[in-house]
Amino acid sequence: MNCSCLIARTLLPGLKTCMEVYTRMRNDEPTGSSTVVDHPKDHENLASSGGRRGKRKKAGGHPRRIADGKQSNKQYTPCGCNVCGKGCPCFNNYTCCEKYCGCLKICKNRFRGCHCANRSQCRSQQCPCFAAGRECDPDICRNCWVR
Repeated sequence: MNCSCLIARTLLPGLKTCMEVYTRMRNDEPTGSSTVVDHPKDHENLASSGGRRGKRKKAGGHPRRIADGKQSNKQYTPCGCNVCGKGCPCFNNYTCCEKYCGCLKICKNRFRGCHCANRSQCRSQQCPCFAAGRECDPDICRNCWVR
């Protein structure tokens, strides 16, 4: 299945086209990585034809995998601080404390979530979650449509 078209249809209906999502995915891809991404022109008539037009050949026996098995994201480790400060691993890694951290709920480094009033606001730069490249979390986001 075409990744960019699937993302455009399910997550961004009416907001982005397959080509826009594909272009964004290609631009965000780090140099030298071998992330497998289908080109949207391969399946542009998929919806109109009602299905696949033929079997696709696999790429030279190379199994599909992201970044050749290299872990592109670091493993998240929650902090165990009661009061976050200079010794907090989240603070030192320039990341926000999460709901899984052992710090207090009033921690100044804790990610607060959003207060979006409707779904369209959560898909714009007005939403702190969207702006930070995160999904809205129903446990920390208030007045958000994800509930």
